Amino acid sequence: MHGIDDETLTFLLKHGHLDQQELLKRGIHSYQPLKYADVVDHLARILQTEKWFPRYWEPESAGEAIYEMIIVERKLPFLFICHVQRHSPLDPTLLDGKEAQNILLCQIGCAFLLEI
Repeated sequence: MHGIDDETLTFLLKHGHLDQQELLKRGIHSYQPLKYADVVDHLARILQTEKWFPRYWEPESAGEAIYEMIIVERKLPFLFICHVQRHSPLDPTLLDGKEAQNILLCQIGCAFLLEI
């Protein structure tokens, strides 16, 4: 991939943040744009080896704050579930929306995840 190493891209896809100084330390310049197809391919490789992305998830217990998230779970080599949920803007312990989307092809799942 041009301009960014796999480890850094994975870190960023897992909701990591790097300031400009850290990017420069890693030899990454902001003028080097990422290609969408490269990001999809990278994420597809990750999903072939990890069961959960960006992290493991299980439903919160009653009274716990709801984790607003988009998480992909690999069920089989060709079957993925994209979990999406959000909490109420008035109460972070109240579930406001939840959806699970079955996805059969990894690249389609990656594109779905990146576009949400």
